[in-house]
Amino acid sequence: GTVGLWVCAQQYMLGADAMERVRNNIEATVLASAARAADASSADQVNYNHKGVVLFVNVSAVVGDDTVKIVVEGKDPISGTYYTLFTGGELGTTGLRVYEIHPNVAAASGGVTGVANRIIPRTWRVTLDYTQVTGVADTITASVAVAYTP
Repeated sequence: GTVGLWVCAQQYMLGADAMERVRNNIEATVLASAARAADASSADQVNYNHKGVVLFVNVSAVVGDDTVKIVVEGKDPISGTYYTLFTGGELGTTGLRVYEIHPNVAAASGGVTGVANRIIPRTWRVTLDYTQVTGVADTITASVAVAYTP
């Protein structure tokens, strides 16, 4: 008979405490579209093996004159305390804004609203920081999506 060798090669990297498969670019919804009149934070996001992210903030409705800004926070793995990686400008009009956080990005260009020359940590989250302008709680409808970048 014939003797053969079958090999299945898969790429793995050492993660926080175990081997994890290498992932290509990943896209996900971080905060679903919803009318908000207060701050809203996403669940913790896990960065498996990427250096950065592209965030898509889509403001689809604004009632009144209140504003919202995106805040991207890393999480200290020891204390669980969040620290600020990036804060975007105040958004009070509808439209799509694109933000890049990556160690190799220098300046916003080509439709990118803002950048941060930082590495995205293992655990991070997004907060939509709501600002009440007039004392009346107006609503802003927004969603945040992410694409991880190597």
